[in-house]
Amino acid sequence: AEKSFFNANVLLWAALTTLFLQILSNLANDYGDAISGADNAERVGPQRMIQSGVISLAQMKMAMYICGACAFASGLILLWISFEGILLQGIFLLLGLTAIAAAVKYTVGSSPYGYRGLGDVYVFIFFGLLGVAGTFFLHSNIWSWGVLIPASLSQEVHCLHTILDHMQIVGQSAAFEGFLSQTNIARIVFDEEDFNTVHGY
Repeated sequence: AEKSFFNANVLLWAALTTLFLQILSNLANDYGDAISGADNAERVGPQRMIQSGVISLAQMKMAMYICGACAFASGLILLWISFEGILLQGIFLLLGLTAIAAAVKYTVGSSPYGYRGLGDVYVFIFFGLLGVAGTFFLHSNIWSWGVLIPASLSQEVHCLHTILDHMQIVGQSAAFEGFLSQTNIARIVFDEEDFNTVHGY
């Protein structure tokens, strides 16, 4: 019979930590886009909090600090209930601090990786490998190569999110076709000559 590694306490605190990290990432994205000028009067799509004047830069920054502190606190509780040894607690503490930094540095800082085309890489690392495989390890305290299969799905979710964003901004058919053209996904899936013929290139 298969051994169950489910731990309700780990599930609860892992979910809370993930939620705080996701909120922090969204707040930091709004803040970073406002600071860089990506969110301006000519921006197309749903209004952002700072862009629309709902909250100020200082208020958003304070919200980021609060969310970051909540993620850190819930992460500490998660590690305390998951591991008895200080070594694993220390390793996962460093991974957690790295995840907090990654949530902020997407669009914030001197060299945001989100503006350098590295978003997919970080999504795979932190939402895939660390999020899925790390949570499995917290439950079981063992490693299994099989968790890499669901971990890899983080990229599909991220691509779907990007497609939906484009569809929402400029209309369904135009956005979807533009997204395929700009990211070269269609050229990868279909033959180059067929793609050019269909689109009149």
